[in-house]
This record gives sequence, structure tokens and C-alpha cells, in this order.
Amino acid sequence: MHRIGVFTLLAVLAVAPAGCSRAEGGGLISQGELSDAIAGSEKILLLDVRTPEEFQTSHIPGALNVPHTEAEGWLRTQALPRDRDVVVYCETGRRSTIVQQMLVETGFTSVRRLDGDMKAWRTCEACA
Repeated sequence: MHRIGVFTLLAVLAVAPAGCSRAEGGGLISQGELSDAIAGSEKILLLDVRTPEEFQTSHIPGALNVPHTEAEGWLRTQALPRDRDVVVYCETGRRSTIVQQMLVETGFTSVRRLDGDMKAWRTCEACA
């Protein structure tokens, strides 16, 4: 059953418009914007959708580790307001794009993916 959900998400991504604006519930947030938001104590739900092993190696402070393979089930157990600001990231963008789309499809209205994901965050001088 779980594989069906992942395949459904991939199918949705294949037919979804390429550029999803924030008004549509998705989009990107830059490294600097996220760094400023964290420093300003904004109430952002920051989801690291990599594996627990990747998360232990390095992660953005304040991030919650929800592996992309478990995101659908995790979401069902949470009572999260659909208007909550959510930022999703993985290592390079593939997994975070899947989870971002899943969140948008389930009614979240402010879901952004970290531009460049963790790979770019590690090299961001303003983010240190």
C-alpha cells in the first residue's frame, strides 16, 4: 500500500505545473531567507525528510526528522493546522519535492522547499 502512495505522488508530480508559486501553496525559500526566519524565531515547521542516519550526520537547527518514506503516515498522526508555514528539505531536492507536493495536495497552504536543499545549506556562508 505504501508503494502505491509513493507512485501516486510521483504521478502527481509528473503532471503538476512546473512552477508552483507560494500563493498556490508551494515554492522555494532561499538559504538566506530561511536563516533569517530561524534567527527571527519565526514559527516555521522545518522538516528534514532524509534518513535518520543522514539527519544525525548534519541537519539544520530546529528541524524535525520525518523520512520521506514515512511522511504520509506521520502526517496522518499529526493535528497540524493547514495554514502553518512549512519548509521541507532533503539532500538534493528529489525527496523534498515529493513531500512538498504531498503536503500541498493534502491542503497545506504555505509549503516551501529549501532552495538547494541540505547540499547548498552546508556551503551557505550566511547560514553559519
